[in-house]
Amino acid sequence: MVAEHLTDDKDLWSFMLTCHGTHAIIACSGGFWRTRFNSVFDPSPGKTVDELKTLYQYRRKKLGKPVDFQAGHEADEVNCLRIIRDLAIESCNYWGMGRSKNIDRLREFVTKSNLLHKLFCGRPVQLRMTGLFQAIQLLLTHWSLDLSMKCPTYSFEISQKVVYTHPDVTPIFKHRVSTVNMTYLLHIVNFFKYHITVPEEKTLHPFFKELAEDQRPRAWDNGIDQGLSRVGTTWKGTYAYMDSRLVRQIRNVRAGSAIFMDGFGIEWGDGAFQSLHLDFDPAHCCPWPRGFEEHLQALPSHLSAAAVHGHAVEPRRRGRDYLLFSGTGMDNIPFHCSGVLHALPPQHDIPGWQRISIMKKFDPEPRPPADPSAYAPSSSTTADTSTPNPFTPDWDQTGRDGEAGGHIDMSTDDYWCYEGVVLPGGKIILGRWFSPNEDRAQCLNTGPFIFWNVPAY
Repeated sequence: MVAEHLTDDKDLWSFMLTCHGTHAIIACSGGFWRTRFNSVFDPSPGKTVDELKTLYQYRRKKLGKPVDFQAGHEADEVNCLRIIRDLAIESCNYWGMGRSKNIDRLREFVTKSNLLHKLFCGRPVQLRMTGLFQAIQLLLTHWSLDLSMKCPTYSFEISQKVVYTHPDVTPIFKHRVSTVNMTYLLHIVNFFKYHITVPEEKTLHPFFKELAEDQRPRAWDNGIDQGLSRVGTTWKGTYAYMDSRLVRQIRNVRAGSAIFMDGFGIEWGDGAFQSLHLDFDPAHCCPWPRGFEEHLQALPSHLSAAAVHGHAVEPRRRGRDYLLFSGTGMDNIPFHCSGVLHALPPQHDIPGWQRISIMKKFDPEPRPPADPSAYAPSSSTTADTSTPNPFTPDWDQTGRDGEAGGHIDMSTDDYWCYEGVVLPGGKIILGRWFSPNEDRAQCLNTGPFIFWNVPAY
């Protein structure tokens, strides 16, 4: 059939209009439309030929039409956002080896649209971005940080103020940890997007630019499914910080009125990006101490477990609702960590969100010398795994569920809390770090962080 060789849709439509007979043959050819659909999109199991034909034509029409994204309220915006959501959920639904066609279609659309141009902008209340729009932008964070996409950054000064706000003022989660604060996470993305993609800023951009392609944020390569799921083991990332005096100032200035100096540890060369290796082997994971739980409230409650499952969960079955993990890494100094991962409910009909909580402790190693040149750039790539795991006290008591009763002395400044969200697909983590040894009413030692999954060699 001639139509099978017409890869351009415009040529196909023109060919179908040559005569009634040609149109009837192609329109009624079930095999043709299934083949056509699978040549452009990942397979969509369970759909009839007529459904595939209709879906193919609808997607190609909507995605091929220019859309000016503002806040996600207009009909054209809503239609495209729903298609993007469905393409993401159905992506990587292919058999055998190869790239996901759905992800290729998403990249094509993002490249030619302004979908990721304004992650946040000071719009009037009536133009506040819809939840689906925000969720889609978060889902595509890896392309916001892609230097080749050249996505412009707006309202950085607003995002900078927000990412240093007190956790009680701008929490990561709402409604008993069942709802992700999309706006706050988008501010984190916008913040790091500015430092990574704007060459003139000379903070993270020079170091990010030197990373190999496979060491940068990338799209998911597995299906996006709902529920608890292990994430990758090898991560790269960074966090930002400010002097407590500056944190007080930025919290008190009018939003957008000033830009402050952020710190990233870039004076240590390769240390601009810390490494993190997670281990989910139960034999290597310690019970979750009560002291950690007091600061992070990491274990899912009965209510949050019910929100994920859609029904009440028996207490004796709660251990299935979260995973414990241990970890090591290098943040100029080697560190160990312990953490909890649990599933969140779908957000705006997108599955695959998870909450991650980490307690990080620097190993008792010598502090870096005053002269940064004393450290070679390659010295910050791996942790010293020979240092014993510090989270192994004498567990002589048992707490609730995975919580341990043993005591850990957290009075030193070597402990740091990380609370965040694993985005659908499991390739990017966004969140906030803070000190467990500071007055909660102040919480000046805090800031944003980002991790992205990289291949394990």
